[in-house]
Amino acid sequence: MRQFVRIACIASLLASCKKDAPSDAAALPASAKTAAAAAPVSVPASSMRTAVAPLASPFASRAPTKGRCRPRIADAPKPIRGAGSFVTRDGKISVAVNDDGVPRFVDDVNGALKASRSPCAAAADTLYCASTKGIIRRYDAKGAASDVTEGAASAQLAAAKLGDREVVAFLRAVQTPSGVVREAWARTSEGQVVKISDDGAGATSLDIVTSNERITFLTVEARTSLATLTARNASVKDGRLVLAPATVVFAGGGGDYLLEPRGVALSGGRLLLATVLPQDLHAFGSAVFILDANHLTNIEPVWSLYPRGLDDAAFAVTVHQGKTWMVRVKPTSAEGHSALALEVGQLDEAGRFVTFGERMAPENPAHLALASDRDALVMYVDGDRGGQRERWVCGEAR
Repeated sequence: MRQFVRIACIASLLASCKKDAPSDAAALPASAKTAAAAAPVSVPASSMRTAVAPLASPFASRAPTKGRCRPRIADAPKPIRGAGSFVTRDGKISVAVNDDGVPRFVDDVNGALKASRSPCAAAADTLYCASTKGIIRRYDAKGAASDVTEGAASAQLAAAKLGDREVVAFLRAVQTPSGVVREAWARTSEGQVVKISDDGAGATSLDIVTSNERITFLTVEARTSLATLTARNASVKDGRLVLAPATVVFAGGGGDYLLEPRGVALSGGRLLLATVLPQDLHAFGSAVFILDANHLTNIEPVWSLYPRGLDDAAFAVTVHQGKTWMVRVKPTSAEGHSALALEVGQLDEAGRFVTFGERMAPENPAHLALASDRDALVMYVDGDRGGQRERWVCGEAR
C-alpha cells in the first residue's frame, strides 16, 4: 500500500511440511522456499499444528493450518482484466465485470476484455455499475437497465437490500472553495438521495452492511494528515432513510487513504469490519474490528501482521456456513521481492485470523472477490494473466 512500510520485518516461525507430497504438486519458487519458514503473525491454529496436504499444480500449500481448504474446481484464467463481483443469476452464483457501466458475465465473454478496476455492486440479483463518465446504472435480474444517478468517474460502489428496499452507495466529486472533493452519497430505490460524508471529509472508499432493519455505511475519509474509518447507522422511518451521527472507528495517517473497508453482520447485533493497512512505520497487516451495531464505538483493532508491507494488498470477506471468512494477498517473506501467496482463513468471534490454507498467488493480483455458494467458497482473482474463478472447500477446524 505504501512503499515505505516495506521495511517491515516480522519474526519468523519454522513451519512444518509434509514429506509425503504427491509428485505432481506444484514446486515453489526459490524465494518462496526460503520464505516457507515465515508463518503469518495470527492466531495459533492449535496446540497440535498440521500441514495441509500439497495440492495439485498450480497450487502449493505450505503453512500450518487449522482445518484445511482445498480448491475443488479451478477455471483456467480467461483473458479478462478488471475487478469482478458475484451476483445471483438464474439461481446460480455468477461473476460479472464492469465494462464501462455495463456488466459482462465472465462465462459469456469470448476473447479478451479490459474492464474497469471499479467492480459493479450487487444487491441480491440486481447489479449497479458506474461508467467512466460517472453514470451509475441499475440492472435487474433480466438485464433491463436504467440510469439512477451520477457519481465520480468510475466511482466505487456498494449496494445492499434492506427489506424490499435497495440502497446503493457511491462516491461523488463535488467542487468546493478548496478544490474538488469526493464525498460519499447513497440513493434508495424510492429515489431518496442522502449525503453520508461529513462536510470537508474527502471520501475514498466505502461499503454497506445490513442487518434486520438497520443499514451501516462504512467509509474511509481522508484529509492531508489524517485518514479515518467511519461507521454510520441508518434506519427507515416513514419510508425514508434517516442517518445517525457518524462514529470514527479508526484513525490513521494521511497516507492510509488507500485502505478499503469490508463489513459483515454477526450474530448478537454485532458488526465485523476488516481492512488492510500499516499498523505503524514498521508493521503492516489486516485489522479487524468487532463493533456493537447499536452503539458504534471506537475500539482497538485485532491485527494479523504480514511479513512486510504491500502496495496492492487485495482482500475480501464473506460469511459462509455461519462463519466469517477472509481471503487475502500476502507476501511469503520479508524480502522486498518475495513471492505472493493467496491465503484463506477464518475470522473467529474475537476477530482473530486463523489460517486454513494458502497457495501461490497469480501474477500481480489486483482485486479479489469472495462469496458463499452452498458447500464451498467461491473466489475470483484479477491478475496480470486475466481473471480466474476458483471454488474452495474448507473443512471444519480440528
